Amino acid sequence: MKNQMNIRIIFSLVLFLISNISIAQNSIGINFGVPKYTWSNDANAPFIISEATGSYAVGLEFQKNIQKSITWGLDVSIHRITNTIRTNTDYSSYSAGSTPFFNLGITPKLIYNKEFGESKFGGFLSVGPSIQWNNGNDRELNETNFRIVGKRELNPSGDWNTVPLEQTPYSAQEKANSWSVVIRPEAGLTFRASKYSKFTARFQYGVGIGQPLILQEFNNFQLEGILSNSKHKLKGDFWAIQLGYQILLK
Repeated sequence: MKNQMNIRIIFSLVLFLISNISIAQNSIGINFGVPKYTWSNDANAPFIISEATGSYAVGLEFQKNIQKSITWGLDVSIHRITNTIRTNTDYSSYSAGSTPFFNLGITPKLIYNKEFGESKFGGFLSVGPSIQWNNGNDRELNETNFRIVGKRELNPSGDWNTVPLEQTPYSAQEKANSWSVVIRPEAGLTFRASKYSKFTARFQYGVGIGQPLILQEFNNFQLEGILSNSKHKLKGDFWAIQLGYQILLK
């Protein structure tokens, strides 16, 4: 019920923003990309590594000219983020698999455009705050989700062997925050395919400044008789390469 309410609020906001720029907008476009999200892993437990793998993104973009070279834009994007837990190279581990969730971002932004002389090429820079909402849920983690099963050791002959380890039962929490804020600068190139269209290629960089999208807390995790406590955060930091297509409107 809570997720349905959030979706209605976001959908209403998007319709409101689009309706207010649709009359005077100069372009509408679509973008596809592969974002790489970065987890902040706690050094207190270097043998527990949370990471994002296999993510992808799709977005719609609306732009409206303010004055020469300056454009106001609105980006609505959906990122599919897949998370998993593994250990470092000193150990071997078992993981129950990846956990995907969807992240919806609404980004108003200011764009500086530059045409490269008489050629069909151009470039742009932009920056804006991205309001993020994700559909992740809280869950409990234990040895059925992730456990360390062996330690790699070098034997006298110079070969690596894996010594079996038994994971002591533990309990950890994964908390998902519905809302967060990411500052999202980007730089890109454009190619004018015709009078009414452009191809785009851009590099995006996201810096999370709000509460993390996901927080994992491992308390009293025992490994080889030593207890450790650690926190792992997905703050929304990412980078991405995106390709797109714009339709120019008059």
